[in-house]
Amino acid sequence: ADPGRTAVRRDALVACLKLNRFTDAEAHAQTLLRDEPANAELYQQLAAAQAGLQKSAETRASYEQAIKHA
Repeated sequence: ADPGRTAVRRDALVACLKLNRFTDAEAHAQTLLRDEPANAELYQQLAAAQAGLQKSAETRASYEQAIKHA
């Protein structure tokens, strides 16, 4: 919940993706992207979470942002 603990949130994002906790992963990625809106890796992780949630349009948009910022 502490926005200043970026490293912990990144670890939580990776863990959530591995555990197929896509709703939590999506929330962590979106929070991290508020501070780093040009981070291609975060967009890729967000897209992976959205794909797991079967959000096709959002997944496509996130992958496009990842490519744009890569």
